[in-house]
Amino acid sequence: MHGTAGMPRHTQGLKTTLAEQSVALRKRIQQRDFTDPRIKHLLVQLARTKSPFWIAVAKHLSTPSRNRVGINLSQINRQATAGDTLVVPGKVLGSGNLTSKVTVVAYQFSQSAVETIKKAGGEALLIEELVEKDKTGKKLKLVI
Repeated sequence: MHGTAGMPRHTQGLKTTLAEQSVALRKRIQQRDFTDPRIKHLLVQLARTKSPFWIAVAKHLSTPSRNRVGINLSQINRQATAGDTLVVPGKVLGSGNLTSKVTVVAYQFSQSAVETIKKAGGEALLIEELVEKDKTGKKLKLVI
């Protein structure tokens, strides 16, 4: 049998709507038993925005912590231009230099990363802080 009849919608190669993605994310949050209350609260907050950008960030954050992204400042420096706002759904690490003045938003930062970002004239924000200000997620770059 080679048709797609009877298969779940997500396996048929069809794009799901934003509302369906939000519902799927909320189910995923309920199914997983997060030990960190901060991540659970953040995921619910991101799902409520109903923004494609923030839902993509939430999908990356809902993975186990050992599989989350760890990004060095050298990688951020390669992708950034002055004035950009970059979102890292994981931890920003302090290896490398930062030459442009950027705003880096992440779930966690190492102490050396925060110091380097501030020395470059940039800003280090937690994801929770930016979601409060910008619910649409427009003009943001996702760094994975």
